Amino acid sequence: MVGENTVEMKKLEEITLEDIQNYLYDNDCDETITTKIVTKNDVETLQILEFDGHYDDDILVCSIYKKNGDFIICRNEGMICPFNHADGIEYDDEENELFKISTIVAGLLSEAKTSLCESIDYFQRQVDFINNFCNGNHLNNPSVITTCDIEHK
Repeated sequence: MVGENTVEMKKLEEITLEDIQNYLYDNDCDETITTKIVTKNDVETLQILEFDGHYDDDILVCSIYKKNGDFIICRNEGMICPFNHADGIEYDDEENELFKISTIVAGLLSEAKTSLCESIDYFQRQVDFINNFCNGNHLNNPSVITTCDIEHK
């Protein structure tokens, strides 16, 4: 409990991409996170990547940038998710409207996870259509193995 009082808290608009980057680096227990801040068209974006040992490369998890004091989570150029206090993230210090960096990182990653799961659902519906069509018409419909060695029926 003693350390809890020493945790830095900030207003949402004061939290920077560097704060998030530093938090991820400091808490990367598996040493798999890579982050980089890139600037394109005068917009700074924090890219969060995971090192994939299977293919020996980095996988983009999401990107984060700030616009008008709010964070925006991007999976790609066409998929963005706004993030702000209205997303149900509770203040760590309500009286002063302050957040711990960890609270905001958890909220941002949760939004990215939601977006990724929506894509999984979308693609699963497409796979289900193919399976239903092939099975309903007695067509050969073998399982497939992806490049990640995952079998899908």
